[in-house]
Amino acid sequence: MLKEILTKSEKNKISILSKIDIIFIILSFTVCLTVIFAWISGNKSLLSILPNGATMKFNTALVLCLLTTTILLNKQNSLLTTYIHNAILVFVISVALITLLSYVDISIIDIDNIFVMDTLSQNNPGRMSPATAISSILASFGFIGLKSKNIKIKYTGEAFAFLTITICLIALISFILQIPISNKAIFFKTMAIHTSLLFMGISFSLLFNNKDSVFRKLFILDLVGSKLLRRLLPVIILFSIILSYTILLAINNNKIDSSFGLVFYTALSIPLIVGYISILAIDINKAAYERRELKHKLQNKNRDLEQFIEGLEKVTIIAKSTPDGYLKYVNDKFCEISKYSREELINQHFSIISSGFHSKDFYDSMWETITKGNIWTGDVKHKDKNGNYYWVYTGVVPFKDEKGNITENLIIKYDISQRKKQEKILKSKYVQQLEFKNKELEQFAYVASHDLQEPLRTIISFTQLMQESNYDNLDDLGKRSMNYVLDASERMSTLIKGLLDYSRLDKDHTLELIDCNELIKEVIEDLSKKIEETNTTIKYNELPTIVGYKLPLRLLFQNLISNSIKFTKEGVSPIIEIFAEKTKGKWQFSVKDNGIGIAENYQKKIFIIFQRLHNRTEYEGTGIGLAHCKKIVDLHGGDIWVNSVENNGSTFHFTIPKTKTNDKTKKHTTS
Repeated sequence: MLKEILTKSEKNKISILSKIDIIFIILSFTVCLTVIFAWISGNKSLLSILPNGATMKFNTALVLCLLTTTILLNKQNSLLTTYIHNAILVFVISVALITLLSYVDISIIDIDNIFVMDTLSQNNPGRMSPATAISSILASFGFIGLKSKNIKIKYTGEAFAFLTITICLIALISFILQIPISNKAIFFKTMAIHTSLLFMGISFSLLFNNKDSVFRKLFILDLVGSKLLRRLLPVIILFSIILSYTILLAINNNKIDSSFGLVFYTALSIPLIVGYISILAIDINKAAYERRELKHKLQNKNRDLEQFIEGLEKVTIIAKSTPDGYLKYVNDKFCEISKYSREELINQHFSIISSGFHSKDFYDSMWETITKGNIWTGDVKHKDKNGNYYWVYTGVVPFKDEKGNITENLIIKYDISQRKKQEKILKSKYVQQLEFKNKELEQFAYVASHDLQEPLRTIISFTQLMQESNYDNLDDLGKRSMNYVLDASERMSTLIKGLLDYSRLDKDHTLELIDCNELIKEVIEDLSKKIEETNTTIKYNELPTIVGYKLPLRLLFQNLISNSIKFTKEGVSPIIEIFAEKTKGKWQFSVKDNGIGIAENYQKKIFIIFQRLHNRTEYEGTGIGLAHCKKIVDLHGGDIWVNSVENNGSTFHFTIPKTKTNDKTKKHTTS
């Protein structure tokens, strides 16, 4: 039996029908219990829907109440509910059979009045109609059949349920067409309208609640046949009832006789029904043609896809794995490059070809991407069965079901071992060339900076000598010119010294353990005069001990603190906070101030050498300090950046590789 796979629309229909089923069960219990109460209390007005219409007998109400209870029990699967379910059905069948035997003068027990005495009916008091008794038996066998696990018995049970609906439908249509009781067959004369409605409801509920029911599939599934039936049934039923009612009305008013009425009904119904079916057939043919076109396109696409897969299999390494990395399929290329046979690889974890080259973080990042349902790509180094290494460019595609759960991974690899060898050779040559060029540039910067100092010293010395001996003899233009020469020469000397220091930053330094607290104390001592003059407050929490280059790090903190003191708001005393926190594998230091801040569009430019944001008349400086800071942080393998809002202070952050530190917690304040 095919597994039932439902669309969203079909699930919505089931949800609606489930609610209708609950409403019907409540309504059925209400009607049955009302009738039972009416028989016990003797209130005849509650026993029939129409005045002088057929009444629902006590036994009928009891049987319907028990069958409604069986609907509820049918939803449970416990052993106890099964016993109660079967006991109720045996009781209902027994009552119905004894009633039918009474109609052929075989009396076993006076079942008609065994529970309540019927003093209201003249003919067969308390007795269910034959149609009601038959419906009770058919419905009961329907419950038994549809509860069975045998498919043939299930279909038999469904047939019993449909027979019950047919009997009740005859009684219902007789009521709609207003057939007099005297004109009805004896079988249906005493079947009440609400009895037939409840039996129909119980049968429909029985069919709906069975997942294997043909009825359920016809009226719920969005398949062509089901859609056709749902469109045909309402029109045919309404058409038949309206046409029958019209012809009966004409016969009863002597407009036509019954023979002509039968001929007229047949002659009119055939073309109308055929015409309506033809309209539906045209729509179905249109849909079928569209499906045929789609099928043809799919076949062509599948053929292209098969050729693509065939080509892919020949040139790439392909595998499939479970979500947790166990191999389910490998192609010939996979076996060829890994040197393992297919039997050796299937059901093995992917780590069987691991080279040990990549870190745990590499694989954690890979699996984090895959488990989120995203495609991962990257270069991976593997090891074959013989211990030889090879590189593959790898793509891992997670396949998901309709609930979004990953069912398997498709792994596509391409051998890039040759490319990696070429890259290694080229990289080695490039690194050597780069190192040589860097040495040349560093030597040039050093020599240029050193050699430029000599002529500058001469210019400054002679200018100062001239100023001392002839300054009073110069006119205003000469005095201003001499001052300009001295200022420009001193600035150039400062710039050259800064450039010389910049080129020496990564020279002749050794790594050592550095207590950053002591380092800050030394910097504060060096800057004590400036701190006192500006009324600066410097706060720092317990800072870590790190491995680094002491003099460059001291210069780093000195530059950042000096900048914070320099770039302060007018009339505001500088407040500087220094703190550090652990990040993944590094220490992150922060130097925060309450200064003038930095506009967002300049925050990436400030670390470029000779980059200035202010005129010399506003703030002194060469534009080298932050470039020094960046080079020092780069030397330690870290990063440096700034968070700032203009006119609202700045916080400079930089990272240094982590090392062991003490556990003291102190706070220092220097003013």
